[in-house]
Amino acid sequence: MTTHGCTPVRLAALGLMLLSLVLSGCASRPAPPVVSVTPEPMGPPAPAIRPVVYDDIWARIREGMSLGGYEQRPEVRAWTQFYAARTRHIEEAAQRATPFIWHIAEAVERHDMPLEIALLPIVESGFDPRANSYSSAAGLWQFMPLTASRFGLERNWWYDGRRDVLSATSAALDYLGFLHRRFDDWLLALAAYNAGEGRVGRAVARAEAAGQPGDFWHLELPAETDDYVPKLLALRRLLQTPGAFDLALPAIPDRPLTEAVQLDAQIDFSVAAEMIDIPTQTLADINPGFRRWATHPEGPHRLLVPSERSWQFRTALARTDPAQLVTWHRHQVQAGEVLGGIAARYGTTVAMIREANNMRDSVIRPGEDLRVPAKPAQRLQTATESGGYQVSGGDSLWRIARDRGMSVDHLRHLNGLSAKAVLQPGQTLRLHDPNVTPRPDWSLVGAHEVAASTPPTEQAGGAGETPTTRSNAAMIYYDVQQGDSLWSIARSFEVTIAALRRWNRLEDNRLQPGQRLRIRLASTI
Repeated sequence: MTTHGCTPVRLAALGLMLLSLVLSGCASRPAPPVVSVTPEPMGPPAPAIRPVVYDDIWARIREGMSLGGYEQRPEVRAWTQFYAARTRHIEEAAQRATPFIWHIAEAVERHDMPLEIALLPIVESGFDPRANSYSSAAGLWQFMPLTASRFGLERNWWYDGRRDVLSATSAALDYLGFLHRRFDDWLLALAAYNAGEGRVGRAVARAEAAGQPGDFWHLELPAETDDYVPKLLALRRLLQTPGAFDLALPAIPDRPLTEAVQLDAQIDFSVAAEMIDIPTQTLADINPGFRRWATHPEGPHRLLVPSERSWQFRTALARTDPAQLVTWHRHQVQAGEVLGGIAARYGTTVAMIREANNMRDSVIRPGEDLRVPAKPAQRLQTATESGGYQVSGGDSLWRIARDRGMSVDHLRHLNGLSAKAVLQPGQTLRLHDPNVTPRPDWSLVGAHEVAASTPPTEQAGGAGETPTTRSNAAMIYYDVQQGDSLWSIARSFEVTIAALRRWNRLEDNRLQPGQRLRIRLASTI
């Protein structure tokens, strides 16, 4: 047997010789260092992973929704048809969401939650961050005072964290996350957000003790909570196929339209607005957590500004003396001075001085230090400016109150006027409480409150259904809040005072806080 002319014996000898040479080489010099070599890639490099780019924020939310499977439940079908007949209200809520919805969707995704939750403020508040409820809940996410404190939302004279969209959203998602960990079911977590975890927990225990399933659909809960979850699921369905319901959502890009800028100190809204060339009220509208004309002296020092102006704002802040960020002066009261004279001296108003110093009345004492705002024309707009009345010659409190459907006492209370106060031509009177925004209370618009002759049933046809015209008998209900008048409610709901009086059989224009009014939606008339 041969292998290329070599015998096996010769091959073995050659192998032994080579082995001895290798071993002798290893003994005479150190081993070479081990070098890690990355192999050459085979073919072109793999492309970097790119984030998905959506046409708009609604497409992003639609893609991230995961609470499906309930579309054919009677409760969801009823609310689907209810909303389909009132798409204008959803469109208006979506328009109010424009500055905030990207931040909310982003936060929901960071918490790894179903993106339907980004629609929850439509159910809670109609996406109105200044909304109040009859039960003292406030803000976009309708936090009650106790729950707000539990999740770290501050409330004081300057600031209400329940109305701060970024802070309230973070708190709401923390609460929802806690509830989901407790119940391990998103529908139960949502129900508990509305009714409280204790009530939902007891309802689950009762159902299971009776041999019933412990899911949302089999629980005995308050009527408001029975509607709460189906409302969100109905909104989910409308957003899935808006064209089928003639729902025209505003085009909102999938990028932040507002940006939070951190501040080192208190700033006047008029100064900040001037820095970025936008109206003061626009800046106030996207920062509803601040209740006065400036941010809180002790923080939080953060403002939402339009994203395209954020660099301009930061540059202006860096170039501005912090002492010039707040336009108010320190004034020490002298003997014989009155607030009216001090206001005239600094070109401001008595109302603004009282707001700046948290004064219950206009009494001042010699030696007292006052903060005096110096730019009233540019200050944060309150209800006085948006719905106030400028006194003319011959006016009286009685006539103004009568024409606005309110009492003289309430008008005096809103403006801090004594019983002997005399009106002056040119004086501006406040007609609304600045902390109460009259609005349709979406939490009260329930299928169980619609007239029995027109139940909110859905047309046959499933996903291809179209909106139907509601009967004129369909009503919503609104609970009167402090500061409301027939005039303000009529304006808010786009109806007439005469119609409000007719629907509620009112003999005059007097209202009481807590009184419930029947209101026919303008879209159903």
